[in-house]
Amino acid sequence: MFEFVRSHTRLFQGILVILVFPSFVFFGVQGYSRFTDGSSAEVATVDGRPITRGEWDQAHQQASERLRRQAPSVDPKLLDSAEFRSESLNNLVRERTLVSVAQKHHLLPSEERASDFQDRSPAGASSDQ
Repeated sequence: MFEFVRSHTRLFQGILVILVFPSFVFFGVQGYSRFTDGSSAEVATVDGRPITRGEWDQAHQQASERLRRQAPSVDPKLLDSAEFRSESLNNLVRERTLVSVAQKHHLLPSEERASDFQDRSPAGASSDQ
C-alpha cells in the first residue's frame, strides 16, 4: 500500500488538491464576506427595526467614553469585557424600545415644541450667550 502511494505521489497530490482547494475557496469566500459585512450584521431587532453590529459598536464606544470621563481610574480591561459589551447592547435595545413605545403612543413632542422648550430652558439660554 505504502509503495503504491510512494510511486504515485503525483496522483495523490492531484486528488488532495481537488479535495482541499474547493474547501479553502468556500470557507475563504464565506469568511471574507463575513469580514466585509461585519458592521452591517444584525445583532438584534426592536419593533421590526434591526440593530446592526456597527450601531452596537458605536453605542459601546460611547458608553466606554462616558464611563472613562466619570471614573478615569477604571480598568480598560473592564470596558472590553463581554459583560460590559452585553450591557451596552441591553441599553441600546432598552433605549430603542422606549422610543418605539413613545412613538406608538404619540408621547414624543413635535420638533417645534422641542425647540420652544430648549429656547426657554436655562441651559439652552446660557449656551446661546
